[in-house]
Amino acid sequence: MTKRWLTLGAVVLAVATGALSASAASATDPLTLDSGYVTDQADVLSPAEEEQVESRLQELTDNSSADLFVVLVDDFTDPSDSVDWADQVANDNRLGPDQYLLAIAVDGRSLYISADSSGPLSDGRIAAIEDAIAPLAGDGDWVGAITLAADEIQ
Repeated sequence: MTKRWLTLGAVVLAVATGALSASAASATDPLTLDSGYVTDQADVLSPAEEEQVESRLQELTDNSSADLFVVLVDDFTDPSDSVDWADQVANDNRLGPDQYLLAIAVDGRSLYISADSSGPLSDGRIAAIEDAIAPLAGDGDWVGAITLAADEIQ
């Protein structure tokens, strides 16, 4: 997996948007993906929202050669770096060149799209998608961020 960085300025953005909470974030080690396209370990999506994004991600698969898997966790740990964490999840789950992983740490306010360097989208295109969805994720609009990522990949 190639390395691209996207930092949302975790503390600055959280303070600016009032997203800091009194409870401590729960860090999450790299994990096995759920059977669908969305693995919501942070429990930030309602059942209706999860159904909505699953449907959009299935539509992406049906109408293109790409798959987008999404993981939402409180924070990344072991490794704590978003790039290393997402790439490890993608590798551990044997994602292929046409399969992308959008990893979002909702409390840490960071995200990364893991992509195989031999995939159809360039590193520049992936970075542009990350830049496009960052404001939505920064505002806690998880459905919007996921949907826009799918739209941009398609």
